[in-house]
Amino acid sequence: MIELFGKDNIVNRLSRLHNDNKMPHAILLWGDTGVGKKTLARYCAGLFLENEIFSSKKIDRIYTDTHPDVSFVKSPAESDSKYTAELIRDVIKDSIVKPVDGDVKVYIFNDCDEMSVIQQNLLLKLIEEPPAFVRFIFTAQDITKILETIISRVVAFNVKSPSIKDCADALSKDTDLDENQCKLISESVNGNIGKALEIINNSEKNQIIEKGQEAVSSLISVNEYKFLSIISSFKKREDIWALLDYIIDEFRNALKLSVKNIDNNISVSYKIAEKFSIRKITSILELLIRLQKYREVNSNIALLSSYITNEIFIDISK
Repeated sequence: MIELFGKDNIVNRLSRLHNDNKMPHAILLWGDTGVGKKTLARYCAGLFLENEIFSSKKIDRIYTDTHPDVSFVKSPAESDSKYTAELIRDVIKDSIVKPVDGDVKVYIFNDCDEMSVIQQNLLLKLIEEPPAFVRFIFTAQDITKILETIISRVVAFNVKSPSIKDCADALSKDTDLDENQCKLISESVNGNIGKALEIINNSEKNQIIEKGQEAVSSLISVNEYKFLSIISSFKKREDIWALLDYIIDEFRNALKLSVKNIDNNISVSYKIAEKFSIRKITSILELLIRLQKYREVNSNIALLSSYITNEIFIDISK
């Protein structure tokens, strides 16, 4: 069964189009890395190919890249570029070949914003006048890199991260982490499931997240000793800077929030917004960014930890 966490709005729109026999011949899914565009692309391919997407056994072949009528367009592994003019020409030639297993064949172009203008223009004619049985699905992170002439010929969906709860639910089903770990990691990536899974598969990064949340809590409680003990626990300077990167991200997120609309949210950034004024958040954030100038300095780890801690808590106490 296909599970699309936090995609109800898009799925409902697609389902209505499908049920009304108004599916477009070309779909663009755009949004940040890790929000689920590639999974959603496979779902769309299933809608193009099947009437009963959740019950069809053929859908499994889409997810294992073995369906004869679904092509994931990409250059050979040895190629320096994801897309080439030759690859686009091959797609154009192949598009006239009828489907093998049904009435429709689907081409999926992941990260199509990596195509050059020349490559996009080569593909444009096919998108404008495709064979009746051809469908296209594009994914992109930066929609501004896609030609307006292509955008005008597709139906675009902005794919966003699920909620923190949906992300935690997904992690609890796909990993062996406990409920609290799933929640903490989901908070750290603002619900981005792809980024969460990347963290889980990287034990060092996972440790930075856990320590980072403890460090932010010590800032909120103004516990200088606790913060110093956390930052001093790292044995490598790059881990200290990774910790500060995490804290900077949380303070940036906090700046985006309205303190008046906190509504008992439990995420780290909301707790920062609840504790500190916008002015104080800005001041601390500016300090953390200024401290980055010491990033390339080969300083003693203990002295670096002590200096960073002292500077931050002097600012907090002002």
